[in-house]
Amino acid sequence: MLLSLGATSAQAEDAADADQVKNLQQVQVTAESLDSYAAPATVSATRMVLTQRETPQSVTVITRQQIEDFGYVTIADVLQNTTGIFVNNLSSLERPSFMARGLDVNNIQVDGVQQFPGGRRPDVGGDSVAYERVELVRGANGLMTGTGEPSATVNMIRKRATRRHEAYVNASVGRWNNYRIEGDVSGPLLADGRVRGRVAAAYTDRESFIDYYSTEKKTLYGTLEADLSDNTLLRIGLETTSTDQGGVINTNNVSYWYSDGSRINPPRSFSTAAKSSAWPLEERTYFAGLDHSFANGWHLSAIATHNTIDMQGGQLYFMMPWDYPDRDGGGPYTDSAVISWSADKQNTFDAFAEGPFRLFGREHQLVFGYNSFSRTRTTLGTDFDPATRPLRGEEVVLDAYNLWTWRGQAPRYTAYRTGHRDNAVHTDQGGGYLAVRLNLADPLKLLLGARVSNWKTWTRNFDRATGAFSGISDGYRVDDEITPYAGLVYDLNSTYSLYASYADVFLPQEQYDRNDRMIEPMIGKNYEIGAKAEYLDGRLNASFAYFESVQDNLAIADPNVPPNYLTPGGRSPYVSSGKGNRTKGAEFEFSGQLAPDWNLYGGFTHAITRNGAGQRINTYIPKNLLRLSTTYRLPGAWRRLTVGGGLQWQSAYHTVAGYPLSPERSAQAPYELLHVGTHVRRQSAVGLVNAMARYEINDRLSLSLNVNNLFDKYYYNSISEYDGSVGWGEPRNWVASARYRW
Repeated sequence: MLLSLGATSAQAEDAADADQVKNLQQVQVTAESLDSYAAPATVSATRMVLTQRETPQSVTVITRQQIEDFGYVTIADVLQNTTGIFVNNLSSLERPSFMARGLDVNNIQVDGVQQFPGGRRPDVGGDSVAYERVELVRGANGLMTGTGEPSATVNMIRKRATRRHEAYVNASVGRWNNYRIEGDVSGPLLADGRVRGRVAAAYTDRESFIDYYSTEKKTLYGTLEADLSDNTLLRIGLETTSTDQGGVINTNNVSYWYSDGSRINPPRSFSTAAKSSAWPLEERTYFAGLDHSFANGWHLSAIATHNTIDMQGGQLYFMMPWDYPDRDGGGPYTDSAVISWSADKQNTFDAFAEGPFRLFGREHQLVFGYNSFSRTRTTLGTDFDPATRPLRGEEVVLDAYNLWTWRGQAPRYTAYRTGHRDNAVHTDQGGGYLAVRLNLADPLKLLLGARVSNWKTWTRNFDRATGAFSGISDGYRVDDEITPYAGLVYDLNSTYSLYASYADVFLPQEQYDRNDRMIEPMIGKNYEIGAKAEYLDGRLNASFAYFESVQDNLAIADPNVPPNYLTPGGRSPYVSSGKGNRTKGAEFEFSGQLAPDWNLYGGFTHAITRNGAGQRINTYIPKNLLRLSTTYRLPGAWRRLTVGGGLQWQSAYHTVAGYPLSPERSAQAPYELLHVGTHVRRQSAVGLVNAMARYEINDRLSLSLNVNNLFDKYYYNSISEYDGSVGWGEPRNWVASARYRW
């Protein structure tokens, strides 16, 4: 039975009694069982409805059951437990970056609609209560996204309104005063089920193992669906998220060394953030979609979204060492303060048509469409009251601070809005795409496609004192950039398939050469060959892939100009690196059910990145990543009990880092903090074990316990070539919850 994205088993039963439901959906996938990790179909790679075995790229699907079993509260939690994804906290504890195949993951989609790269991040507005599942396409995905890195694309699939009444409420409590309640109600609003609605909401209030750091988060998601006819569906909805964080800091700038070269080992809870540091965020998304099915099997879909992210009054206060501290914790230290007001607005549109056609006596598939985004980020003028912070924009060196007597006591300076904008950065992208799946023979399918994209960006500047427009800067554009796609799938038999694919993606670059000509976009390429299998009538999927991801035409500083040379336009000159970084590796993944009561998911990735000269780079990313999770429902008298566990393992990694200068050298260069290249900083291999148990008191009420980092491993989240170490990984923690369904 074919159903819409995010369908549940209950919907599958309803569709058997109402054939018009399946005719209303333009994007159809095989309904996943409510208690399974199996998700046999996806649309994230090409917009065509293909099983994982039919898709000639590495694809991961994290189902709703998996999210609930292991208590993934945010999309960031999901990605941290996904094959091939490394979580990098190098630049921020609050906004981690995610890396795949040696590169940043900056392509984020919601219901297949591309968001601005870096605009809507999984940790900004991604509470899991709003989503049915998360799909991940590894490698380049330029056919759907246009811009980005050849790393991975994350597609978050929203929950859909159901044709029968379903509801649950879940309350949980955990370590560090972690409290959360979430609920979800769905069902028909009219007796005939032609109008349906769903509302999901969550409230989280939690502290952290990090001193002074806390998060309060509120999420509300709602959607309505109406069958305008037997073949036409209207869908509207909204999602709002309000996040208030305290004790916030962009990086945990705890020194790695004392001034005498000995190691500092602060407690895992230590933070240099002030208690008053805060970073509030408000995000709202409104969407509307229309789907229509034609009698000939073709489907038409269109969806438009409007998204805003407001950061009103973000203020960071923290202590940062001005030099290596003495063993008694003495400074000097910098009393740093950052203030920001900004507002993002983004509009997206996506429309496509997909369906079959016949040629040379065989049936084939065709999809074509257009999508776009337009985003404006406005930075609002801000300042500190000179009466409270007299050295505006400068760092205040305070000898009074001490590493070991610090209690988050940095003052909170009075900040205010100037009433005018500083600047507004505009970015637009639009592109059309076409792909065809040719049925060359019963066991052989060829996928061909291409996208044509246009990109432009510019900055409008204003006088912060008067608000007067002062000109446009940083404008550049890319016209008619073509990103091709090709894939071949050969079925060896009813279980196994072999595949090969090529895909690319482009990324505009803001750098200019010595003649003030803009460097052409970086081209990211992905080559992949592999094998896929379906076992147990499709309940268990497995795949193996060998891949190469390439970045060509990377802009690098021009080595053929004198130091500090500027172009006639006042820019630092760059040149194209030609053949760029190359990541080679292999992946293995499996997901689904070994038995009706036994779910499992796992993946292993090996990847190494080298530059054009063959030298290994990005050594701060582990070469090997392993992700495992499984649950088992006990038989017989213990059938009400489900137990499970998970493993996050990563190999050792390192970076070349700074080290204290000798006293003689320090006297000659008192402001030089680092002697880069004298120390190799390492993080040894780490394996984190998680465990879960769920007991069903009756058919409606269940109790669960999840324990993360069961053996309380000590490890760093990430390591830096700079002096500040980012901070410890999360210690052992637990969450107990009660769920009631009706």
